Amino acid sequence: MTEDPIICGCNDVRKSSIVSAINERGLRTAEQINKEFHMEKAC
Repeated sequence: MTEDPIICGCNDVRKSSIVSAINERGLRTAEQINKEFHMEKAC
């Protein structure tokens, strides 16, 4: 079983979700990633 660390505990965002968003939706900046996963408001 591969570890999939939680990156944002407030929104339960895991590393694999961020990697998928980068590969599938072309996200490139921390700002884009934060906005995609609503992390800019929770943490």
